[in-house]
Amino acid sequence: MLKNFSEIIQQQFEIDQFEVHLKLNADHELYKGHFPDQKVTPAVVMIHLFKQIAEDFSAEELQLQEASNLKFLNVLDPDQENVLICTGSIEKQENKFILKAIAKTSLKVIAKVKLIFTTFVDH
Repeated sequence: MLKNFSEIIQQQFEIDQFEVHLKLNADHELYKGHFPDQKVTPAVVMIHLFKQIAEDFSAEELQLQEASNLKFLNVLDPDQENVLICTGSIEKQENKFILKAIAKTSLKVIAKVKLIFTTFVDH
C-alpha cells in the first residue's frame, strides 16, 4: 500500500518504549491526490505507520482491532517538515498490543493515539 512512502532513519525500542524517526517522501504518488496544491498526510496513513511500528516492535503481523483515542492536532505537510518522530509505548496483553503514541515534527505535535492491535489471523 505505501511502498516508498517513508524511510526509517532512526529506530529505538527499549522494553516497552519506542522512538522512531521517519523521513517522508514528499514526491510519493499519494500526495498527488491528497492534495496536489497543499500536501496533507492522511490520518489513515499515519495509523498505518503506527501499525508498522507495532509490527516491528512485536515481530508479528498485526491487525487493528480498536482505535480508542485518536487526536489529529496539526496538518503534516511533507514539503514543510518531512521527518516524523513517533514516540510512545507498546504493552502486550495476551494476543493484543496496546500502542500509546505521539507523532510530532521538530515544530509541532501532529497526533496523539491509542491503538489496539491483535495478531493477524488469516481466515
